[in-house]
Amino acid sequence: VIVISLYFEHLQDFFFFLPFSRPQKVCLCPFLPLHPLHISTHLYIIQHPAEESKVLRTVPLLAACLPQDKCKVKIGRRFSEERDPELSNVCRKSDTLILYPGAEAANLEEFILDSPTYPSTIIIIDGTWSQAKDIFYKNSLFRLPKQVQLKTSISSQYVIRTQPTNRCLSTLECAAAALSILEKNNYIQEVCLWKVIYFLKVSILVRFYLENLEMRNL
Repeated sequence: VIVISLYFEHLQDFFFFLPFSRPQKVCLCPFLPLHPLHISTHLYIIQHPAEESKVLRTVPLLAACLPQDKCKVKIGRRFSEERDPELSNVCRKSDTLILYPGAEAANLEEFILDSPTYPSTIIIIDGTWSQAKDIFYKNSLFRLPKQVQLKTSISSQYVIRTQPTNRCLSTLECAAAALSILEKNNYIQEVCLWKVIYFLKVSILVRFYLENLEMRNL
């Protein structure tokens, strides 16, 4: 995983493909959906500022798969009613969920079966585990929505960026799994997880192999 990540960083010296700032050699456009996936759920991504500059971030890929009015990204460490009235209103709604694991978190699939109000909005924190923990616990707004977590056997496919364990998912993978449950549509997970991430992983592995093969033949 480390070798692949270093290789990907080396590729930054080549031309980039907008709007994702990804090298042309691993352009994902052919594997993104031709049209945004139809969803009724509103997704709010709370992104730590450090994530914004990382080439391997997955939020731009997620946003490219969803309608613009259904996926909003809020960048920052601290949020309050004064600083972000819109987010404050979202957090106070009874049909808003926040995806963050913990002892108090309900299983998402079980929760929607028993909930009298079907969720219309879900909030996901984008950052490292320590960054996400800091954002969640130091912003009282994020403890207003119902806290839920994924009970899943999925292993992360996003191997080009290291995770604490193989059960830790990237933001794209978390959002895809959560939206598939809320929308009752497994196609969302298929598109976001298997097509996009699998292609990205295979492309980098293939390029890594070819480049090393060329170097050996010099």
